[in-house]
Amino acid sequence: MKKILFPVLLMLFACSVLLCGCSEVLPESIPVTAETSENQIIISEVMSSNSVFIPAADGRCYDWVELHNLTDRTFDLSSCYITDDERSPKKFQLTGVVLEPGGYAVVYLSGLGGVDIDNRLHADFKLSSQGETIYLNDPSGLIMFKMMVPQLNENVSYGFPDGARGYTENDGVWFAAPTPGERNSENYSYDQSKLVYTSNGVIINEYMTGNSYSVYDADGDYPDWVELYNPTDSDADMSGYMLSDDIDAIGKWKFPEGTVIPAGGYLTVFCSGKDKVDDLGNLHTSFSLGSDDTDLVLGNNQGVAASHTRLIKLPENISGGLVEETGEWKVFARPTPGGANITTAFEPDDFPAPDINDGVLISETLAGSSSGGTYKTDYIEIYNATSGAVDLGGYTLSQSPGEVVFTFPQTTLNAGCYIVVWCDGIDISESGKTLHAAIKINLGGEQLYLADATGKIVDVFSTGKQIYGVSSGRVGSDVSRRKFFDKPTPGEENGGNAYDAYAPKPVFSSMGGYVESGTEVSISVPEGCTVRYTTDGILPDESSALYDPSTPLIISRTTVLKAVAYRDNCLSSELAAATYFVTEPHSIPVVSMSGFGLIDHENGILVEGAHKNYRKEWVRNVHIEYYDESGALGIEFDAAAEIFGQYSKTEDKKGVRLSFREKYGISEVVYPFFPDRVEGSNSFRSLLLRPSGQDQTKGMLRDEIVPEIIRGRVDVDYQEVRACALYVNGEYWGLYYIRERFDEDYLVNKYGYEKGKIDLIKSQIFEQAGTIDDYIAMQDFARLKDLTYSKNYEHMASLIDLESLCDFWIVETYFANTDTGNIRCYKAEGGKWRWMVYDFDWSMNRSTYKRDYIYNHCLEKTGHGSADFSNAIIRKMLQNAEFRDLFISRYCYHLNTTFEPDRCIEILDRMADVIRDEVPRNAERWPKPSVESWENNVEFLRDFFEEKPEMAKQQLRSNFGLSEAELEEYLEKNK
Repeated sequence: MKKILFPVLLMLFACSVLLCGCSEVLPESIPVTAETSENQIIISEVMSSNSVFIPAADGRCYDWVELHNLTDRTFDLSSCYITDDERSPKKFQLTGVVLEPGGYAVVYLSGLGGVDIDNRLHADFKLSSQGETIYLNDPSGLIMFKMMVPQLNENVSYGFPDGARGYTENDGVWFAAPTPGERNSENYSYDQSKLVYTSNGVIINEYMTGNSYSVYDADGDYPDWVELYNPTDSDADMSGYMLSDDIDAIGKWKFPEGTVIPAGGYLTVFCSGKDKVDDLGNLHTSFSLGSDDTDLVLGNNQGVAASHTRLIKLPENISGGLVEETGEWKVFARPTPGGANITTAFEPDDFPAPDINDGVLISETLAGSSSGGTYKTDYIEIYNATSGAVDLGGYTLSQSPGEVVFTFPQTTLNAGCYIVVWCDGIDISESGKTLHAAIKINLGGEQLYLADATGKIVDVFSTGKQIYGVSSGRVGSDVSRRKFFDKPTPGEENGGNAYDAYAPKPVFSSMGGYVESGTEVSISVPEGCTVRYTTDGILPDESSALYDPSTPLIISRTTVLKAVAYRDNCLSSELAAATYFVTEPHSIPVVSMSGFGLIDHENGILVEGAHKNYRKEWVRNVHIEYYDESGALGIEFDAAAEIFGQYSKTEDKKGVRLSFREKYGISEVVYPFFPDRVEGSNSFRSLLLRPSGQDQTKGMLRDEIVPEIIRGRVDVDYQEVRACALYVNGEYWGLYYIRERFDEDYLVNKYGYEKGKIDLIKSQIFEQAGTIDDYIAMQDFARLKDLTYSKNYEHMASLIDLESLCDFWIVETYFANTDTGNIRCYKAEGGKWRWMVYDFDWSMNRSTYKRDYIYNHCLEKTGHGSADFSNAIIRKMLQNAEFRDLFISRYCYHLNTTFEPDRCIEILDRMADVIRDEVPRNAERWPKPSVESWENNVEFLRDFFEEKPEMAKQQLRSNFGLSEAELEEYLEKNK
């Protein structure tokens, strides 16, 4: 429940009531006394039994009193009082109440006292529905006006016809359509029993209380529903009409403004408890139907029942409906939501309400990785709601009817007890052991079926969407209502707070992207919800700023706006987020990354901070928005973010690894980030945001140009690349590149390998996936054996993709990469070892590019690189004439094609042009490189591509003893 703010703290608020025609205190406002205001400030309307009108901030409908200024002058009532006790004339002070000419003010008679979070005033007393007198008193306690309020029926108000003069306390009338804060209705009567209530003719036509397949909503759920029918010849405006499952609380849910049912038309409303309009335009009530519900009521905009039906207890997927010709309620085996009830109608007795299966039911489910770490696997909990023990032997679980995924062993489940099946992908179904099923539960929600030993389905449970730390299930044996629990309790009675649904996601009036300074953004949610928001990129919580629907937010600088909705009996909503860029548009895509612990001094992973934060193994939950070159939002998602790299961690711009995990609501991202890719899908389980590593202060191109040059031409794996501008919590962070990440998921995605059956080796010393044992054995074989012998060479050739090994070292040596410790290779089960090129920010260096890296990397006996990494495999393989011939041939082929200077320079110029407009912005944000320095680096790379082919040819000749003619022959044969 929302907190109520009380008088001592909140009497300072000037606008502390629900006002119509009121403003701040004016200098010319008239001090009020009984003499100056006699019959000028009156009590104009009162309600003492309210269940519908003007809900307060806590969602409850309190009784109220309305004050009205009959004059053309402004009156300040701040020192006046209202009371229901003549002996206590100063019972509640009207602090902050100012009535403009003809204005109204409403005060809740809730007994709470003070001002609520919506700045609405609550008196500290209540009014009896049986009738009593209410007084308006001046500052001295003298009576200015009093009203003798008679006994009132529910949702009927009492007051005076608007526009009359010379009221006395006994001149009141009854109103069928109360109008708190507005001109009193013309629909009144001097006799409460003769009030006339209006209706637009719409009736309840059909309903279902056990929907599992008849119609589903935009979330993929199957909520119960009610169908309304407009039998009239005119469109029916449903604005202000109400729907409820309680005849004593007609105003449970109101139709959105503008809802219309065409003449002769139908409208299906989901009774889901979600209280929203979903993405398909379906209406969802704030309540859900249950097996204990007995009524369904359509209320008009006066809070009076316009259509009412008694609910029949029905089997699943059977509807109750009205037969138009006879006006009788029947049941239908084939429901027709959204259309006329024209299928065969049966008597209710033909479909007797079933018992709640046999008392064994699905009690709780959890999508395990969302549990916050306590329970790391999914589970399904079964509950015995009967009074005796049940043998579960032969019972089955399935995710669709007839497709058994788990069969219970001989197991006795005692009355009132629970048993848990852990859904972790393995099958253990032996008596006496912990039960495991080879299934996973969909985080987005799905149907689960429990069948008895005969195959009869005895329970169906819709899990609904689950989020971090939340399970779904039932309360006891009530199968009619799904609840969400903030404390999973496998094997125990469901505990913690039980929620009906999620609050509806807030909607922004403007999508993110490029905007002008001064742009206004409004946040919309259904009635009964409140919104908390932030503008600093941090996730909102209940302590964040409260959004005032009457005051749009002003965007004056680049801002990340985040909002979450809250509603009673609901979990907080899904995050709504948008970044508004108040800046000149970028010519490249923009990534906005936001969240806690990114750039603040103490906890930021992207800054050095007080304690060299980059040394911490911190993981942050971030929200990512990707805007394409046009500024349109391409995709947004949540991810786990952590910095990566070695020496590059100390640079100003740090690389960020984004991982997609179910506990953040998404396990993969599907989007065409790399439109030029030639292999693999557009599905990713992780991505990198890389600022060119240690080339970020120089050319910002070295690591990125290599995959562009070799794409589709070499037999090695490489990472795709896409330039972007990065913003962090609304702050420009510079030029970055989106990159693929080399991991097991990359290989599964690209080649369709089976996960868990891949060995992926990093830096030749540890496994990133699988095991390193086979690689070490292969390396030892190469180191210890003479590979000039055919048998030994053939053994190595049976283990290695020879073209891949050649191409890897050709790329490393040609681009003069000095950081060769980053050797990556892999093999799938039954396959050969293949290599991956990675990390070229130390390549093509001015001071080292002329060195002979064929010798340094491939032939030097002490190893390669600054740490003398083992080169046993390539060095010993090159001692074999057959492999040496293959290596030279492929090198010459790439010199003729892949590394052809004009081609490389064209790629360089294209990539430089892509980021050229971004370089000055990056230079304003970071000290290096300057625009001039960057242009010099680009010019050097152009020279490199011109000079390198001849250098490579000379190195081939000198290292392999080739004459000029022999090299020319290789070049001629390999074009």
